[in-house]
Amino acid sequence: MTGVVEGIGAASGLASLFNTAITWFDYVLVAKQAAPRLQSLLVKLDAAQLRLTRWGKAAGLTGSQIEDEESLKSSGSFQLDESEEQLAIGTFRAVAALFEECQKLCHSERKGKSEDDPSVRENEISPFGTVGLNWNPMHRYLHRKMRDITDGRKNKVSVAQRVKFAIYKKEHLEKFIKDINDLIDELYKIHEPPAEEQNELGKEELAKFLEVVKELGVACDRDPVIRSAVQNILKQEASGNSSNLAV
Repeated sequence: MTGVVEGIGAASGLASLFNTAITWFDYVLVAKQAAPRLQSLLVKLDAAQLRLTRWGKAAGLTGSQIEDEESLKSSGSFQLDESEEQLAIGTFRAVAALFEECQKLCHSERKGKSEDDPSVRENEISPFGTVGLNWNPMHRYLHRKMRDITDGRKNKVSVAQRVKFAIYKKEHLEKFIKDINDLIDELYKIHEPPAEEQNELGKEELAKFLEVVKELGVACDRDPVIRSAVQNILKQEASGNSSNLAV
C-alpha cells in the first residue's frame, strides 16, 4: 500500500506528523455520484481539520519558524512535555490509520482500477472545486474559508507526496468524521490549551467567516433593515459571543 504508509513512514516527529496530517485532509476527493448528498458532511470534515489546527497552534506546532523537529524544540512556542509529546505522536499515528482505511475503501470502490484510469480521474473530484457539480454556495464559502485558515497554520516541515483517494459512500464519511474527531478529543486531553487562548483563536476564526457579512453591510448602505441587522451581528461578535467556537 502506497500513500499513507509512505507518508507516515517519512514523518517520525511531532512537527512532521502534525503537518502531514493537516495536509492529508487536502487530498480527500469525493466520488461525483455521491457528492450532492455529502456536501454538509464535507464541511464537517473541514471543521475537524480546523479544530485540529487550533490544537496544533495552541501546542506550538504551527508557524514558518518550524522547519524540522530541532527547530520545533528551539522555537520557544512548543508547549508539550516529553510524556505529552509521545502520547500525541501515538494519536497522530492513529489518525494516519484512519486515512489508510479510507484509502483501502477507495481502492475497493475503484474495482481494481488505478487512480490514473480515465474513468477514475473523471469520477473522483475535489470537494467544492470548479469542475463537476453545482456546489452549494454556502458550503463552498465555508470550505474555502476554513481551508484558508488551516493553510495558514501549517508549519514548514516538508510533507511526502501521497496518493489521492475519494469518498464514495455517506456512511464511510460519517464514520471517518466521527473517528477523527474522537482522536482530536484525545489530543485535547493530552494537552488542554487555556480556555482564554482557545476563545481568542475562535474569535479570530469567526471574524474571517464574518467578512462576508461586513461586505453585505457595505453593499446595503442604503438599506436600513439589512444595515441594522449587520451591525447587530458584528456587535455580538465584538462582545465575545464567539466563545462557543472553543473546544
